[in-house]
Formats: sequence, C-alpha cells, structure tokens
Amino acid sequence: NAQDFNSTLEVFNIGKKYKKRPVLRNVSLNVKRGEAVGLLGPNGAGKTTLMSCLLGDRKATKGQVLLDGLAPQAQSNKEKVAVLPQENAIPTDLKVKELLHFFQAIYKDSLTDVEIDSLLCFSPEQKNQLAGKLSGGQKRLLAFVICLIGKPKLLFLDEPTAGMDTSTRQRFWEIVHDLKEKGVTIFYTSHYIEEVEHTAERILVLHQGRLL
Repeated sequence: NAQDFNSTLEVFNIGKKYKKRPVLRNVSLNVKRGEAVGLLGPNGAGKTTLMSCLLGDRKATKGQVLLDGLAPQAQSNKEKVAVLPQENAIPTDLKVKELLHFFQAIYKDSLTDVEIDSLLCFSPEQKNQLAGKLSGGQKRLLAFVICLIGKPKLLFLDEPTAGMDTSTRQRFWEIVHDLKEKGVTIFYTSHYIEEVEHTAERILVLHQGRLL
C-alpha cells in the first residue's frame, strides 16, 4: 500500500477473530501527524483489541497496520511510540524517584528532572514514597508521566483517566493539551464523550467491532 507521508498511523481493513468469533470487522482509519483522535465505544466494542493490533501486540487476522510507514514492531517505532495501557503496570516496590530515574536512564533523550516535576507536581515526600503507596489517581498520573519520559512522537492512551479523581484528571488534560501544542500525535480510547470532545480533533465510534 502507498504510504501517505502526512500520516503517522494507517490502518487498512483489519479484522480480528478469537476462536472464529469476530471482534474487529474491516476497520480502516488514518491519523495525521500531530492529530488527536478519540476512539469512543461501550465496553466490549473492541477498543482495547484494536489498540493491541495497532501496536503489534496482537496480530490482526487480516489487513495491515503501518506506523510511520513501517510495521508497528519496527525498532524505529519502539523509540517514538509510547503506550498507557488500561491497567497501571508500574512496579510498586520502588520509590517514585527511583522509578523516574530508571526510565530516564533507558532513553537516549529523556525529560529532565525539572520537566518531570513540572508534569507530575509531586511533593518531595511523594517522590520519596513507594509507588505502591500512592493513591489510584496518583499512580495513574505517574504511569502517564513515565510514558512521556522518552519524548514520544506518537502516544496511545487506553482509557487514560480510569481511576483518576477530578483534580488529577484536570492535570492530565492540561498535559494532553500541551502535548498537542508540541505536535505529538495522540490516539486514545474513552467511554466519556465529554472528555473526548474537548481534546480530540476527530472522534471515531466503534460498535460491535465496526467503525461507525
């Protein structure tokens, strides 16, 4: 398929079956560089399965996904794509500051301590706490900021505000707004139309595995 160089995510007619049961049916979509796209749909619509296929974590039964013209698992994509999964997958038995330093060390070009502090807004005491002792909302915000440490160009967020309280959610959307200003491409799922309509340039609706 011809690559559109203004697009960072291209999906051509993908389908996914589990034990012969179709979960995704002929889904095609195109996300331009710097665009924020919200994927809306009820539980069981196939949002998380679609996200997994876009990232190459699950293989689509048919069709093709391109991230920047390459297979999702290509090495160059690993360096510019970040994912916030539905479940917080952060180690709970490390201090917050240890976790942050660990992720800073992984990336060739990472956010500085000052940049991380401006995103996270944690007190020195909170940064000295074990990650497992944080509230649900704080863990979610920490998981999100960890995604940003490597300065991704393309960000996938699966139900990003699940478990956040009002103030943490507000902080989250402020950060998303700043990322949009910087030209980061954002693709996220939600059940909340009111969240998505404030931040997405475009909303896609998935229902029973089909894009409406």
